[in-house]
Amino acid sequence: MNSFERILATAQGAPVDRRPFSLLLSLYGAGIINAPLKEYYSNSDIYCEGQCAAYETFKPDFIYAPFSVPLLGAAFGSELKYFENFPPNLRKPIFSNPDAIATLPPPKAENFPKLKYFLDIVQKLSSKYTTQVPVAAITLNPVDIPIVLFGLEKWLEIVLFDKTGTKKILDYTIPFCLDFNSSLLANGTTFLVMPSVFLNPSIVTREIVENFLPIINSFNSETKGYIINHSGGTRFLPFIDLYKDSPNTIAYVVSGDEDLKIARAKLGTKKILAGNINGPELINLSPEKIYKNTISILELMEDDPYFVLATSNADIPLKTPIEKIKMIKEAINEKARILYARSKI
Repeated sequence: MNSFERILATAQGAPVDRRPFSLLLSLYGAGIINAPLKEYYSNSDIYCEGQCAAYETFKPDFIYAPFSVPLLGAAFGSELKYFENFPPNLRKPIFSNPDAIATLPPPKAENFPKLKYFLDIVQKLSSKYTTQVPVAAITLNPVDIPIVLFGLEKWLEIVLFDKTGTKKILDYTIPFCLDFNSSLLANGTTFLVMPSVFLNPSIVTREIVENFLPIINSFNSETKGYIINHSGGTRFLPFIDLYKDSPNTIAYVVSGDEDLKIARAKLGTKKILAGNINGPELINLSPEKIYKNTISILELMEDDPYFVLATSNADIPLKTPIEKIKMIKEAINEKARILYARSKI
């Protein structure tokens, strides 16, 4: 089976040749090709070179466009800060009050030239791997994306105390996000990955999520592609049940320290559940520990046909030794050999 076939079978709960797995290597590719991160996160050719190198090194079942929320903010004019070994972060949001949203051009991706970086990447990756490997692209829903425009504290303040301002912002972000998603899909994206950068338990209450849920569900329904709901590295279990029936949502990625069995109980039996390796922690673990942890997760979820092994949270660190990451694939192959041997008895 190739990766497309493996993921499709998993979505249907059908047998697969081995457990599918996902490694978040959007940063790591820069290290393989020794690319300066400022160039890597601005030049689509360099990024694609790094991702192709990462894919050929580890052969995971997904390949990723840049997993960087701040880059979306930069497309609107928010200021970035670059680092030597980490993805860029927001230095300064572009807006400080809801009325400023009126100064933006009409809410279409084509009006924001820096978004071409994302679109070029998914077009190049999907063209190279065609129907072999799914291409996953980060995007945001219209309630999460105001963080990159206003910053977290200001957006939370608007949501809590300014209903008119909240509506004004959503009236812009809903059509923008729909158009950007449509553009990503038209350029070859297989899965739209939406991390919960605002609607998560470390920032908002369950009541706030419930209030926004009709907007999210309507938005997902209008998004004509497969959505992966991603924890974004924060706790996900307290809210996962709210999203379990969200339209067009095919998979849910929990954080690295969350209980997969509890997640499955809350999510139901026939949705893809993904996790549960803490990607940023791999650099601190020995290869033997990574192998042992991976085997433990595979054994825990052995009878779950809708499970995808995945690194959770943020990117795998740039300086993580290659042999450590390869232990994940080795553990998957070992479990596949064991299961194959059992089937012959």
